[in-house]
Amino acid sequence: MPFVDVIIDGSGPHLDRFFTYSVPAELLSELALGQYLRVPWGKREKGAFLFAFRDSLPEGLSSEEVKDIRSIVDSRPVLDDLHRELANWLRVFYYGTWPLAVRCLLPGPVIQGLRRRTKSRVEVDTGEGPGHPVGPSFTPEQQAVWERLSPALGKEGTFLLHGVTGSGKTELYLRSTAEVLSQQKTALVLVPEVALTPQTQSRYRERFGSDVSILHSGLTGAQRREQWWRIRDGAARVVVGTRSAIFAPLKNCGLIVIDEEHDSSYKQSSDIRYHARQVAAWLSQKAGATVLLGSATPSLESFILAQSGRYHLLEMKNRVAGRALPSIELIKGDGIPHQVLTAMEECRAAGCQSVVLLNRRGFSNYLQCRDCGWVPECRSCSISLTYHKRDRSMRCHYCGYQQGAPAACPDCGGRHLEYPGRGTERVEQELAERLPELRVFRLDRDTVKGKSSVFVEAFKSFREGTTDCLLGTQMVAKGLDFPKVTLVVVLQADTGLHLPDFRAAERTFALLTQVAGRGGRGEEPGRVMLVCREPDHSMFTDLQSYRWKDFMLEESEQRKQFSYPPYSRMLRLLLTDEKEERLESSCEKLAHCLQQVAPALGVEVMGPAPCPIERLQGRFRWHVLLRAAKVQDLQRIVRNSLSNLALGNTRLSYDPDPLELL
Repeated sequence: MPFVDVIIDGSGPHLDRFFTYSVPAELLSELALGQYLRVPWGKREKGAFLFAFRDSLPEGLSSEEVKDIRSIVDSRPVLDDLHRELANWLRVFYYGTWPLAVRCLLPGPVIQGLRRRTKSRVEVDTGEGPGHPVGPSFTPEQQAVWERLSPALGKEGTFLLHGVTGSGKTELYLRSTAEVLSQQKTALVLVPEVALTPQTQSRYRERFGSDVSILHSGLTGAQRREQWWRIRDGAARVVVGTRSAIFAPLKNCGLIVIDEEHDSSYKQSSDIRYHARQVAAWLSQKAGATVLLGSATPSLESFILAQSGRYHLLEMKNRVAGRALPSIELIKGDGIPHQVLTAMEECRAAGCQSVVLLNRRGFSNYLQCRDCGWVPECRSCSISLTYHKRDRSMRCHYCGYQQGAPAACPDCGGRHLEYPGRGTERVEQELAERLPELRVFRLDRDTVKGKSSVFVEAFKSFREGTTDCLLGTQMVAKGLDFPKVTLVVVLQADTGLHLPDFRAAERTFALLTQVAGRGGRGEEPGRVMLVCREPDHSMFTDLQSYRWKDFMLEESEQRKQFSYPPYSRMLRLLLTDEKEERLESSCEKLAHCLQQVAPALGVEVMGPAPCPIERLQGRFRWHVLLRAAKVQDLQRIVRNSLSNLALGNTRLSYDPDPLELL
């Protein structure tokens, strides 16, 4: 009797292995690897993914203990050979489990549809027609890059395209996509934010028509399910999406484009903490796809790999049509200075548009009693609540907790409540009061609420000129191309420099360079105004002259001096518990285990210590950082020290190559 090994659709460490079932004769001819099955599980049934056939039972298991699979939910496999191998790599490299790895590969709505036996229809044609695969002529710089890039397309390898904002990177992405399609291969294009998908989708569908599918969290569950099946069944050859689209079930992928490759949004922050760039490198090696990383401010990790020759470096130092990069001026201060308001009004009067970035939501950073100093904090997280004036609410931007704003201080009864600091909601109100003729569209998580239709509405309004100013958080800083934008304003431009993170300066430089690049893309020159408290900071000197490489070399020396990545590999062990005393005890136990073997393996142990944000969603948080020369050293210490470590109710999660330490 034939047998199969399956991964159970569920959660929990007890499911982190293969389970063996027998195959009834009537189902044998219908079975295929990667299918979703129903199998008996105690007195119930569970879903399962078919991973392997076997002729004999595992050692120690008798035929009387093995049960028959019950049914095949869908005859179409949901995991092909490549993606089953990818699941195993995710599990090992990111210290995950089989069920979590499979859940990475399949969008939630697809799994839910399988569980409910929902029959997913596949769109044959989206109505855009065949598209127009020929774009505008290349500039000399684009042509030089293309001559180096085009012979390698459809083959294993990674290219880092460093091009200033407005230099025409997108046209190279489009031309590269057309080339791999002509080779009868498929292409995947990733952008860091849902905000960028409407614009990118429009460009790709204009060029490639119904060959394009979209995958991101802004779609409804039904839309995501239908788009996924459309890709899986071969009805689309180009996929545009955000981070999780890296797992799209494309066949014969020849190109993976990662636009704004430096962006931290490509790193998953829960469960299996994968980085889309690392997954792309694995896919390139296994599937023979070309990886094209593009950015005006590539990450230091990618820059060093390009310097060493691991990546092929391509550069474009000039904007299309000889347009100049915007001038950058620094204004010392806080709030919205008078000269900024004057510039915005002049911009509007000239028929041009502006972009205002403030990377903080809400009306006020927090609420405070002037009499006793009381500040309301989240009941589940160790942070203050942000005040939102529109509905007079206090909200936690980490766990979503919300309560009404008090009329008086609950500690002393005082009615002198202050609202320090600014968020996008407050700036929107101030602009309405001080520049009443300025038509402002605010874009942040509070106005978007996860709906991609809000982005479509905002950008349509902005492009048609019915909006004068686009105000928002960092979602307005990246990738947007509006030729009438001549003024860019950044409020609190130096806030990110003071975060407790060794990447703080790099991130701030990248964000400010990216948002500056939104200006001056049309016929009129651009102007950038940065409002900050420390205009003398050394980072601003390089920023004003767009000296990205100089800044990177300085950062590189500092990282090398302190053995920070990319000159070492790091693993963050995050421990959380509802009880602080129990958490501290677990951390001591963990640290003791690590210290026993770390020196012999060449691994440095830092901590344990409380996280900068000590409590989130009702759980206290501590972390331990491991640092080593090679990733294999970190994997070895986890296998040797932690594989059998019991921590009771304390949860332990792994974050390889962490991008944030808060």
